[in-house]
Formats: sequence, C-alpha cells, structure tokens
Amino acid sequence: MGAGGVTRANIDSPTAEAAASSTKALVAGTLPGGGILAFGGWTANDIAMAIGAVVAVVGLAVQWYYRHREFKLREREHYARMARHSVQEADE
Repeated sequence: MGAGGVTRANIDSPTAEAAASSTKALVAGTLPGGGILAFGGWTANDIAMAIGAVVAVVGLAVQWYYRHREFKLREREHYARMARHSVQEADE
C-alpha cells in the first residue's frame, strides 16, 4: 500500500478516471475564458463602458422619437390654428 492509503487500484478506478476527465474539461473551459477576459478581452470597466454606450444610444433613440412625436403634434396644432384663423378672417 502506498502513502496515505492510495494504491494503484484506487488510482486506476473508473471514478478516478471520470474525475480526472471532468477536471480536464473544467480547466479547458475556465482557463481560456479567464484568459480572454483578463488579457485579450473585456474587463469590468470595458463591460461597464459598453453597457453605458448602449444605454446612451437607446436614450438618444427614445429622446428622438418623443421629440419627433411632439414636433408632429405641434405641427398639426399649428395648421389647425392657421385654418381657424383663415376662416375667421374670411368671415369678417
């Protein structure tokens, strides 16, 4: 028996092989993901900047939409007032 009760039979068991392969899969997924984020990708500041940019563009689009609606409403009101004004002048 080896040190700490570990024998060759324990190391070669199917459970140990499954644990080793799952560990390899976790490392294979974790290390590249961490590397992309830390060295070649997005940091927390980059993510916050991107979210801020998206929020700014959405805010600009919403602002433009409602300003455009307000302009169209005021334009209709203007033409309605002008039509009433010209009817009043024609009656006089």
